[in-house]
Amino acid sequence: MSYRLHRPFVLLAAAAGGAALWTVTSVESPLPARSSDSGWQVGSDQDLDLLDDALEARLGLDPAAPDSDQDGLPDLEELLLGMDPLADDAHPGIAPAPSTYLDLYAVGEDLVVQVYGLKEHGTAWLSFHFGNPEFAVTRSMSQLGRWYLGFEEHPSIFPGWTIQMVRYRFPRAFFENEDTTTLAVKVDLDGETLASSTSLVMIDDILAQVRMFEASGAGAGGSHSEAQASHTLPFPFSGMDLSYDPGDGGGGTGGGLIPADPDDSGLPLSGSADEVCMQMLAPIGDLGGGRVLYQVVDAGCEVMSGGICFPSCAASVGELIVGFDPTGLIGG
Repeated sequence: MSYRLHRPFVLLAAAAGGAALWTVTSVESPLPARSSDSGWQVGSDQDLDLLDDALEARLGLDPAAPDSDQDGLPDLEELLLGMDPLADDAHPGIAPAPSTYLDLYAVGEDLVVQVYGLKEHGTAWLSFHFGNPEFAVTRSMSQLGRWYLGFEEHPSIFPGWTIQMVRYRFPRAFFENEDTTTLAVKVDLDGETLASSTSLVMIDDILAQVRMFEASGAGAGGSHSEAQASHTLPFPFSGMDLSYDPGDGGGGTGGGLIPADPDDSGLPLSGSADEVCMQMLAPIGDLGGGRVLYQVVDAGCEVMSGGICFPSCAASVGELIVGFDPTGLIGG
């Protein structure tokens, strides 16, 4: 397996001794320049729900309404509590709990990362973790000041609870120069240590987010019906019926590839409409520092309204994806 240029993460590793993170002012992307006039703006949030418009567009949510499914529970609270913001699943018995959520979107030359926390009392600290198959680097908020875009705090719909959001803007070229990268946050909310993570890959010269999931009803090599899969898949894959068993050889781990851009942003994004590339992932190595190396053991296009399945989806079998295991990260 060959990787793309490792320059960004070589710099990250070199910075581990205390030097400034990423000591260059820019890194050239291996891809054509993106259009910055796609209509999306970094930080734009017309419904003031702390979810940027471009992120809501990526998730299929309504950028003009804080409660897309109109079930009485705002989209952000549902995401923080692991619910589906497009399903009428709110009920009076839902109780808040300290939780964190990390997501991202790409606009022009930027990759914007938004981190959220739902808390009742306070936030003690927050750290960022970056990794690829070769390196892992941890940075505090203050060490990332160069890419800091702002902090916001809103009262939650739950009385006495508060939602905090911090936003960072990184050069997307740092991630396009790698075949696979992962980033995570670890945070102390109300005295409880929590973590949230995501992974990125390059496929068909497009930067895509790997939205991983654990199919809880499937064990390695065990049977797992389509009905079971539809009940265990998280948003935005809720309700999907997979044509393969997520537990067959992958230990129940799967991932769906979603373009990091809310639209094609001027690039040709070909593929099968209303489908998504779903991959079955087998963990093949513990890389240390909470990182896990996965291999794609099965992949195919599955029906998903509003999605796009990459032409090279089936050919991604055998590719490697690096991810942070939140449990391992907290333990580290």
